[in-house]
Amino acid sequence: MIDRRLDRSLRPSLEEAVRKLGDSRCQQVLEDFADRSGQRLDVRLASDGMSLPSYLGSVVFSDGRGTRPCFDRQVLAWTTPGSRSVSICWDQFAAHQRANAGDAANLIIHEALHTLGLAENPPDAREITAQVAARCGR
Repeated sequence: MIDRRLDRSLRPSLEEAVRKLGDSRCQQVLEDFADRSGQRLDVRLASDGMSLPSYLGSVVFSDGRGTRPCFDRQVLAWTTPGSRSVSICWDQFAAHQRANAGDAANLIIHEALHTLGLAENPPDAREITAQVAARCGR
């Protein structure tokens, strides 16, 4: 689900993320991380009875431009671990998407991992993104 203000603009990154998640090698990223309770994300998702591509369709993407985290020009998107809502810092994200659509799709996957309960620090955000890129490609 996408906020209407982002619908057409975010769609290329979402479609590329879904395409990447259709590959079993990319889906293995779920085995690399666990939620705060220590449950691996693949086990967590299996308990919901969903595939990772279909799960991504249940995540709500909204325009986060007015949120405090988006005031930091380095932040492209954010969520709270376990929440199914991702705020897109559209100004920053759009520039990144134009420069590298594959990386923008990986960021969508990164945020989806957080919605499954993955916390940060540890692991570091760069480590998460690097592992997504290693499993899902650039």
